Amino acid sequence: MGMRIRRDPADVAFSICVRERTCWTCESCHRSFPRGAGNLHCSHLFSRRHMSTRFSPENAFAHCFTCHQRLGGDPVNFTRWAEAKMGPDKVSKLHTKAHLTLKLAKVDKAFIASHYRGEMKWMREKRLAGETGYLQFAHWGS
Repeated sequence: MGMRIRRDPADVAFSICVRERTCWTCESCHRSFPRGAGNLHCSHLFSRRHMSTRFSPENAFAHCFTCHQRLGGDPVNFTRWAEAKMGPDKVSKLHTKAHLTLKLAKVDKAFIASHYRGEMKWMREKRLAGETGYLQFAHWGS
């Protein structure tokens, strides 16, 4: 593993959205976890160091610790898994987007955090109203 990237409020809110989107279920092995469980991770196909896709819902998946280690440790297998899940064209577009340069100022990160906190609230309300299954949340730039 490389150097750890610090998590800020935008990372925290985005990560919760990714895990809530699947109702706290691993997208690979389909194991369910209690809300807030530390064993379910926000797993990025293209690492968080790529700012242009760091907060993109299509670049992040809910994976249990075991699946995150397995897929994260084998980029070729992770790419194949993602292609099977969303199609090779989307993965190819994400690859291109991941390698674009994007600089985010503190004000941008604050906006992203606020956006994803709003999405978290919306998803939580849906869950409390009885909605189950996959909930798609909006990208901060849309």
